[in-house]
Amino acid sequence: MVSVTHPPYMVRMVGFLQAVGARALLMRGAEGEPYANLRRCPRIEYFHDGLGEVLVEQEAGDTDIPELATDFDAATTAQWTRQALAGEVTVPRPILIQEACCLYAAGAAPDLRSALMQVGLS
Repeated sequence: MVSVTHPPYMVRMVGFLQAVGARALLMRGAEGEPYANLRRCPRIEYFHDGLGEVLVEQEAGDTDIPELATDFDAATTAQWTRQALAGEVTVPRPILIQEACCLYAAGAAPDLRSALMQVGLS
């Protein structure tokens, strides 16, 4: 997973990933770090064998997300994450989409559609 904060660097990174034939997911990040946005999925592009494939276009955003944590400190976030992994709270759709992209890029699914089905989206 490669992330870029500034849009002009996105073009450079695309060129680099294609030139070296990298296997990578590229997305816009925050402070150069990839992150999982609960409200919208960023554009995610998958690079392999010198080619780039847009898996997801950036979403407009969803303001109606059920069962979010009430605070975002480390302890509350960790508790919410444990609940999500245990199936006690609903994982927001953008997170599931990002998970599916990772499964596909890692070779755990033959295509994005299969990966989306693996995470419970169709």
